[in-house]
Amino acid sequence: DILANKYVDGILAVLDVINKDFSHQTVMRFVRLKFMELDENMCDIFENYILKSNRRGYRSYVKNWEKVYPFMEEGHIKIVNTIREQIVEGLQELRDAFIKKDATVFERTKAVYLFTVKHNIQDKIQKKADSQIYESVINVFDRLVALMGDEIVTTEEYNDILEAGLSQVKIGIIPPGIDTIMVGNIERTRLKDTKKILFFLGMNDGI
Repeated sequence: DILANKYVDGILAVLDVINKDFSHQTVMRFVRLKFMELDENMCDIFENYILKSNRRGYRSYVKNWEKVYPFMEEGHIKIVNTIREQIVEGLQELRDAFIKKDATVFERTKAVYLFTVKHNIQDKIQKKADSQIYESVINVFDRLVALMGDEIVTTEEYNDILEAGLSQVKIGIIPPGIDTIMVGNIERTRLKDTKKILFFLGMNDGI
């Protein structure tokens, strides 16, 4: 299931940020998927701040955040605002396209595709030897446009349609390099070359 891939999940996550107007849960889901390549400590600092300040909504995110709380250390407010700015900058063009109420499936899909290009999603996926995944995502985009391109849909409807399309894609991936996985019947599979780990499915004390 390609939805298990963090970049595919990220595409859906970013649409959730826009659809739910920068709620805490959607923003942090997006942040922790590492589209912006932040380390865990920076993510924690940012999440602690938005939880304490109850920050949410696009209008809040485009303003500079100045309040410093007692639990914060020197320099934390700068980190928080740097992440805030990266979020707004990264999502601005996609948000502009998605807040249009009369946008077609073609227009929304084009905006999502341009988002993947802007954030080099193809390169990030292919570096993990998952090139099939990016091709599958593009195929889903193509099918949406071919089948429904001229239809006007809301952001919620588009999110549901895209997730449904992506959820139907299944691919098989063999581990890259010298690592391999062998699956077979215990009576017929050659196991003498197994070097590291062997799992016996269904084995117990009596069998």
